[in-house]
Amino acid sequence: MATVCSMRFRLAESVHPPPQGNPSMPIQPKTVYRLMLVSFILVALPLMIGLVALMLQMDRLSGRMQTIVAQSATVMVNSRLVTTQALSLKRSAEQFLILKDPDLLSRFREQRLLLEQSLDALLELPLDDAMLSRLEKLEELERELLGSLEEIDSHRALGSDVQPGPD
Repeated sequence: MATVCSMRFRLAESVHPPPQGNPSMPIQPKTVYRLMLVSFILVALPLMIGLVALMLQMDRLSGRMQTIVAQSATVMVNSRLVTTQALSLKRSAEQFLILKDPDLLSRFREQRLLLEQSLDALLELPLDDAMLSRLEKLEELERELLGSLEEIDSHRALGSDVQPGPD
């Protein structure tokens, strides 16, 4: 009887071979638990990749924001310095025009150097075109004012009371 059963089993295998697996489906879990586990991994994997990509993007964004905040603070500080130094220059120029004291002109020159340093620090930062043109205009006006004051001082040194006219 064992031989008949074994022959029958061999005959059944030759007619209906055991499943070898679907070549188009490389993962074939053998239990429902494994099927659920593979399904969960296949669904969660893109979400995990997305989360990692989001974390990296947020890290880059926070770094850029820190840079922008630091630059903004630097612009604010230098803008305030330029404003106060420009007012000091104006005061020194007016005092020199009234009193004709050479010490006031030397003070103006010292303040001018401080203003140039602040302007240079501002010009190193990424600014928009309107701000750059204003800073360049301020430098130009400051140079013209210095030229006028030195011309007045040279006339004063020569003993001439004649004031040069505006150009």
